[in-house]
Amino acid sequence: MFGGLRGTVTNCHTDTIVSAGVGAWYTGGLAGFASSATITKCFAFGSVTGQYAVGGLLGTTEGCSINQCYAFADVNSLTEVAESSMIGGFAGWLQAGSTVADCYSRSIVDGKNSVAGFCGQLADSTVERCYSTGAVTSSGTHGGFIALTYGITSITHCYYDSDTSQCSDTGNGDPMTTAEMQDWENYNEWDFTAVWNISPAINDGYPYLRNTPAE
Repeated sequence: MFGGLRGTVTNCHTDTIVSAGVGAWYTGGLAGFASSATITKCFAFGSVTGQYAVGGLLGTTEGCSINQCYAFADVNSLTEVAESSMIGGFAGWLQAGSTVADCYSRSIVDGKNSVAGFCGQLADSTVERCYSTGAVTSSGTHGGFIALTYGITSITHCYYDSDTSQCSDTGNGDPMTTAEMQDWENYNEWDFTAVWNISPAINDGYPYLRNTPAE
C-alpha cells in the first residue's frame, strides 16, 4: 500500500501481492519503509517477496510505534539471490528506537539469511507481548521469533510456536508448543481483558486482538 510511510495510520489493512526486484530494499505488505510513524490496529494478508528487509506487514522501521497489528502472509526472499537477508513474518528490520507491542505474525517465511517468524533483525528497538506461529525455512541464520539483534534491544513476554516453526531456541523470544500457544494462561503479563482474547473457533485457536479484526 505504501512505499514510504510517516505520520499516523490506524485501522488500515491490505490483501495483495507485493514483489520487488533484485537489489531492492524495504518491501512490506503495508509499507516498505516507515519512519517516525504511529501504526495502530492494522493488518496485512497476501504475499511479499523482496531481497533486503522484507516483512509481512513492514519492510523496515525507524523510530516507529506499532501497536495491535498483525501479518498473515507468505513472505519470501528472492531465491536467485544468495545474499538476501532480513526476512520476517511481521517485519524485516526493526531499528532506530522502534517499539512494537501487542502484535503477532501468522506468516510463513522462506529466506536466505536473518530469517524469522516475526522479525529478521532487531536493532536498538523494543518488542513486547508479541508472538509468531509460521513455518520458517532458511539456509542461513534464522530463528523462530527474531533471527538477529544488534545494539540496545528488549524482547519481553514474546513467544513463538516451536512445533510449526521447527526452530530451536535462540534466546530471542520464548518457544512454546502449539498446545501451549493456545492456552491464555501461558502468556505472562498479557491483557486478555481489554487487548487480547482467545477462542478455539477464531484464529486457529491462537490469541487474537480484540480491537483488530482477525482472519
